[in-house]
Amino acid sequence: MKSICSNCLTESEDVFTVLPDKNYTACKNCSVTYGKNRNGETFLIDERVMLKDFHLKTNGKIFIIKGIYILGECESGRMIYLVEKESGKPLKSVLDCNWLIKLTNNKNLHHGK
Repeated sequence: MKSICSNCLTESEDVFTVLPDKNYTACKNCSVTYGKNRNGETFLIDERVMLKDFHLKTNGKIFIIKGIYILGECESGRMIYLVEKESGKPLKSVLDCNWLIKLTNNKNLHHGK
């Protein structure tokens, strides 16, 4: 069955659902391996990250990047699909790279910075 990619609007059988509740889909051409935020920090598939004041339920939790998709309508041009590290549950939204916090040292883990 053919679907339409949310980004490039291509109709193809290669289009897959990223977030069923939000009707967000992507195709192979719009799925990429990295994204950069406004500060030039690069984020990669399977990287561990935290979120900047997104929601009380996400504060202090570590997430793993499971998908990065081109989306020209957002500031960074990339939307990130995240899964909570401990529970394995996906975040119910895809987020712009600018919401992510790199985990480069233990300071980030303890202070959420």
